[in-house]
Amino acid sequence: MDWSNITQVENVANGLLIIILGILSWLGWNRGKGKGRPEQTAEIAGAIVDNSALLKVAAAIEAQTLEMIAHRMQQKDIATSEKDNARAIERGLLAMTKEIEDAKDEIRRLGDSLTRRPP
Repeated sequence: MDWSNITQVENVANGLLIIILGILSWLGWNRGKGKGRPEQTAEIAGAIVDNSALLKVAAAIEAQTLEMIAHRMQQKDIATSEKDNARAIERGLLAMTKEIEDAKDEIRRLGDSLTRRPP
């Protein structure tokens, strides 16, 4: 056998790998037979519920949902009115600021006219 050819080395490696895997699988098969299957348990839980109780629960959930929607709408209305109030306050402040500026200008003009007036 000439080891210089790479295909021969590859074939020998593949053969060794097949032998090793065969031995490992045989060992696993024999160990698995001796132990048997592990015990499996399953738990199924259930409840017997009266139809009228389910209807009461569904009605309570629906009532709570409607209450939550009404609360959300109320909060939205409050937020909208708060925004409107803030805008109104801002407009009022701007108007007052303009009036103050106008009053300051009028006072300046009156002061200038008093200082320029001949005695």
